[in-house]
Amino acid sequence: MRERPFLPALQQFLVFLLVTSVLTAWTQTGAGTSSPSQKTSRRPRRTLATPVSAKQAAPKVCAPCIHAHMNFLASDALRGRGSGTSDELVAATYVGSQLEQYGVEPAGDNGSYLQRAVVEQQTITAPPQLHFMTPGDGIPAQSIRWTHGKEMLILSLAAVNFKGPLKRVDTDRGGPSFNQTAFTRSSGQAATSPQTTPPGAVVLVLGKDRKKLQATALAAVKSGAIAVLAPASPETLRAWDERAKELPTLPKKLENSTAEPALAAHSPNFFALSDEAMQSLNGIPDGTTFYFEATATPPEKTFTWNAVGRITGSDPALRDSAILLSAHLDHLGIGPAVNGETIYHGADDDASGTVAVLELARALASGPKPKRTVVFAFLCRWPRLPPIWSSK
Repeated sequence: MRERPFLPALQQFLVFLLVTSVLTAWTQTGAGTSSPSQKTSRRPRRTLATPVSAKQAAPKVCAPCIHAHMNFLASDALRGRGSGTSDELVAATYVGSQLEQYGVEPAGDNGSYLQRAVVEQQTITAPPQLHFMTPGDGIPAQSIRWTHGKEMLILSLAAVNFKGPLKRVDTDRGGPSFNQTAFTRSSGQAATSPQTTPPGAVVLVLGKDRKKLQATALAAVKSGAIAVLAPASPETLRAWDERAKELPTLPKKLENSTAEPALAAHSPNFFALSDEAMQSLNGIPDGTTFYFEATATPPEKTFTWNAVGRITGSDPALRDSAILLSAHLDHLGIGPAVNGETIYHGADDDASGTVAVLELARALASGPKPKRTVVFAFLCRWPRLPPIWSSK
């Protein structure tokens, strides 16, 4: 849901209150206190910030600064700070310029405040297929092929091709719970139990309870299944013809990334099966290898940006340990009109967080240096990019 272009006074007051609370705790009690060995010694306890003396006023929150940052970041001018757009770059550049003005050290690429990452995405060009062989059992084996939009619908896709052994999980039957059924990649040891699941399994989830079926499918993905198959729900069947007209979309990923998006819960390989497909599985034993194939364009490259700064700690014994303050600076950009408005301003998600971290950077940079290093990270957050990748 889009947000209003500017936060009401109450929202800005909450940002003000948050920053005030953090700074109060920072200066009075210290964040990140001494190590256990220091606590047992007779030396005074080390705190993150230098104690505030009678002559040193605690950092104060700048309400006009909060208002000005918010009005710019959530304005029409930045068009919703869409991920990987020039508007996101403007937001990151703005944040970097503020950090420079505060005297915060740059921690980005080549001595700057910006970090640029290359993001790749391929485009599917034809309906993908999933196929397998029937068992021989004295008769010639046959190849069964399912095509997106006909025998199956691809609801979510993470890879152009993959293969894996079939593993059924019936949520209506007794036996081992889902947590007792392994879907993760094994260490290479041979299976010793009929309940052991091959690595990178294609999991077929069965059952009448839709909630239990969905929970099991999600758990399978989180646990490492290469793909999840399930009977199409009544809602999916009603929308089948419309969804069949659209080709599945592959997720974005960082260039040269070695991560396996097919095993990530944010973007699974999830297929809904028609009644015809379900019937063709009769007599197909567990362990049968399923092959998925799709044709796609070469990766198209775009860019996304972080803004990063730091205050190096003043204590040589503590400066190598860091306090991280972060927020994501992008949002959804421009989309379908809602109440006549196509710009999704993202005031609360997450201009407010960006402003809070900016104000903390200003306040901390204006006072005595903290003993530990403080890192201020304003991150990209692609809608389907794992947070750990943007954070890296």
